[in-house]
Amino acid sequence: MDDVVTPQVAQLATQLAASAARNTATAITDKIGALRASKDAAARADALEQIVSDLIADKNELTRIAQSYQHELVVLPREVGQPSDR
Repeated sequence: MDDVVTPQVAQLATQLAASAARNTATAITDKIGALRASKDAAARADALEQIVSDLIADKNELTRIAQSYQHELVVLPREVGQPSDR
């Protein structure tokens, strides 16, 4: 396997960094803290639901990124000894 970073791997790294920045514990805590100031319970519930939905979407994105990394970087046993087109 080459030690050269492919454009696909570089793009995955960028996507991973963006997702990690969005979902730090501090960022989520700050969002929830800002909601506590709201007097409208319905608005707070809606905002919390949105935070949960965003976290689920980001979890799915991280799963996709991990699978893409695996596809790009892991040599599967059936591929050993076969020419690589990467």
